[in-house]
Amino acid sequence: MTLCRVVAFGALLATAAADGCRSMADCSGAGACNPATGVCECVAGYTGATCDTLNFGAASRCGQGGLCMTGSDPGVPGIKATWGGSVVKDDATPPKFHMYAAGMSHNCSLGAWLTNSVVVHAVADSVAGPYVPADVSFGPAAAPNTSWDALDKHNPMVSRAPDGTYVVYYMGTKADGGEHVKCGPVASRAYPQNAPPLCTTPEQMAETPVCNQRIGVATAASPAGPWKTSAAPVIALGPRGAWDDLFTANPTVHIYPNNSALMVYKGRSYEDQTVMRTGVAFAEHYLGPFTRATPSWIDVPSNCEDAGMHYDAALDVYRIAFHCGCDYMMAWARDGYNWSVSERKPWCTVRYGDGSSETFARRERPQWVQNDAGTALTHLITAVMPKAGSHGGQTWTLVQELV
Repeated sequence: MTLCRVVAFGALLATAAADGCRSMADCSGAGACNPATGVCECVAGYTGATCDTLNFGAASRCGQGGLCMTGSDPGVPGIKATWGGSVVKDDATPPKFHMYAAGMSHNCSLGAWLTNSVVVHAVADSVAGPYVPADVSFGPAAAPNTSWDALDKHNPMVSRAPDGTYVVYYMGTKADGGEHVKCGPVASRAYPQNAPPLCTTPEQMAETPVCNQRIGVATAASPAGPWKTSAAPVIALGPRGAWDDLFTANPTVHIYPNNSALMVYKGRSYEDQTVMRTGVAFAEHYLGPFTRATPSWIDVPSNCEDAGMHYDAALDVYRIAFHCGCDYMMAWARDGYNWSVSERKPWCTVRYGDGSSETFARRERPQWVQNDAGTALTHLITAVMPKAGSHGGQTWTLVQELV
């Protein structure tokens, strides 16, 4: 596969609406242009004059849909806070839906995501849920620092390989002195935006979990496991001076029918540790190793991150959603490498099926659910942080319909 230059920031699309569309490019890769009318005809899940806006349907409140844990769920005790998930359907009749979500062990809050995150497996009868926690698919190693991902497993994204294998991509990390058994001091060493560099000295590199984030993959023949995790990261750090020479994290992957795979992931550079960037990699096999596409990256603001990618088989295009705090930003590409980016839109206010609504403090980690043919979106999965009073202030995983 030819690896092309990744990105230039997409031109603003509003002018297309004023002049009338001429091609799918004027419809944000999410609709067809009607040449007779000059109007974009958006595919399911998108709306707006240039099809650059997600068309949200209803969602269900915590406990009525999505994954909303209590801290005392049978089989998965000690986890209340989750932070996003990804869903796959099994082969049973009728099928079950399996979510793999980041859950904070020992009843830690989201602040412990670098030391206490495990991959929770939950099951539902419908894609919207509610999802019932079943087990922990994989978590920390038995002994600290025995592997590259010994301390933490975070931000899982599930897919199916052509032979039916269940595949979960995730971020793992390790750290000297890191403790998974409690929400300890190391857990607070997250990476604040615009903070002084935390990953400079050998001691910092060894002791700070954020410095050691890498991307791995796990496989299983059944959604219930057992899972085999990768012995090493599936993508190497970039060469010194590259945008991803410090760490890599939060993969979103499309697996092709020939077992090759396209990955979008984020990273930081050792030289400029305050800036998060997102780039593209490719592998001849979905188990890796992945090779970055070019030295370039997708040109979005640094606070727009944690991309969720899906491939539209009907239009033969790739689309990404980034979260930008309480906004989202869409991007699309015909080849998976050259991305056009649209304007930011708000998404922290969510409408529920009963007609009420809730405004969250944060909404992040977008992942998609499509129909079986991969030709239409049906739902969006995101992590949400409530404002005071909802779910005890703990984070949970929301599933919202797209129409």
